[in-house]
Amino acid sequence: MNKRRDFLLFAIGLWVVLSIALFIFFPPGRLLDIPSRSHFLVITSFFCFSAIFSMLGGYLGYGWGLLGGSVFIVSFFALRFTSFSFLSSLPILMAAGTLTHFAVRSLNGKIKQTEISLERLETEENLLTEKEQKEKSHRPTLKRKLGRYASLSEFMNLLSASLVLKEVIQSAVREAYEVIGKSGGSLLFLVDEEEGNLSLASSFFVKDFPRTRSKKGDFFDQWVLKHRRPLLVRDVRKDFRFNPDEMEKRDIRSLMATPLMSGARMRGLLRLESLARDSYTSDDLRLLSIVGDLVASSVENARLAQRTEELARVDELTSLYVHRYFQERLQEELLRSQRNRTPLSLLMLDIDHFKTYNDRYGHIAGDLVLKQVAQTLKETSSAEGTICRYGGEEFSIILPERTKEEAFALSEAIRQRIEKEPFFLRREKTHVTLSIGVASFPEDGLVKEVLLKQVDGALYRAKREGRNRVCGS
Repeated sequence: MNKRRDFLLFAIGLWVVLSIALFIFFPPGRLLDIPSRSHFLVITSFFCFSAIFSMLGGYLGYGWGLLGGSVFIVSFFALRFTSFSFLSSLPILMAAGTLTHFAVRSLNGKIKQTEISLERLETEENLLTEKEQKEKSHRPTLKRKLGRYASLSEFMNLLSASLVLKEVIQSAVREAYEVIGKSGGSLLFLVDEEEGNLSLASSFFVKDFPRTRSKKGDFFDQWVLKHRRPLLVRDVRKDFRFNPDEMEKRDIRSLMATPLMSGARMRGLLRLESLARDSYTSDDLRLLSIVGDLVASSVENARLAQRTEELARVDELTSLYVHRYFQERLQEELLRSQRNRTPLSLLMLDIDHFKTYNDRYGHIAGDLVLKQVAQTLKETSSAEGTICRYGGEEFSIILPERTKEEAFALSEAIRQRIEKEPFFLRREKTHVTLSIGVASFPEDGLVKEVLLKQVDGALYRAKREGRNRVCGS
């Protein structure tokens, strides 16, 4: 609107100036005396000026009002020059102003739509530019996160590659340090299932990083154990939840820890620590929680595998190793003895008249006899070697680095202990005796098959000679 007003004022001012100039240079008396050609030029000039003035009014949106001014100009000059020939130009001037008005009005509408479209495009361009700048600023962060998640995939594959608990724990500690970074030390504690206390299972520290002396965890670890949720300490000296005076004398300034949860049970915790304050962020803690979930799952799988393996090699009734494990262990110990040139002895034990207990007191009573004999063998021989249930009422004991004389002495002690020990079957006191055969490496055999044949022959000789005795091959 201001531009239109300025144009209008300029046109009116120009008209006034030209009118004054006309009266000054061409008074009414002289104007009629000028040559016809000059008269034609003057009339033509003012006609053009009137037409331009009318179209300018149409362009400015004031066409209807300015047409009256055009009529006035034409009438004025007609009277001025005592000629009405100017009146013939009125229709042309009116048409020019009207057409100019509507043409410019339509053009202004299109221009306005174009301006709106341009503004919309500029807005979209600004939004896209802003989005691109944000994406560029976030690109390093996204790249770092993608790298971390790729490391998580490798970490998961590494953990799932082993079902040995010790290997899983060591891998977890090292890889947690590698995946998250920013740390000088990584520690993994396991919860003792019986006592509920923490125990340091594995740790990893960079060179010259102060190591912890506490194997049961400090009050940060106890806090996680108590609350069972992740912990982030940006500055150990300023965190109001903990008293820095009670800290272990180490120079760590920031740490984070997450519990290792298996269902509702806490299996342990994973902890990272640094010498610098504000080393860790909330994103780091979330990543550590993901790592902790993977570690907890792997630890649980390793424990289940270990328990399954133990159940597979342990007799359910007597809790002694089964025959298959006995064969494997005997082969291992023989190879070790051959390599180290050390002795090895083997005992084979059989309960005398075991069928009598089953027939007289029932099979339940027979099971009680087996369990009590197995418990006595554990008490007398567990520190000496590996005790197995060979089959039925027969037991075997592998004694690494024991000579034949030492094996005889231990066998006699076991026999006497069993003979003196009372057994109560159906409230009736009774006694049990053992026949024991002894064979040793290398004098009785150099390989497993020969040694088993020798010890089996010694056992049957003890039975033939009256039972309740120890015989050698």
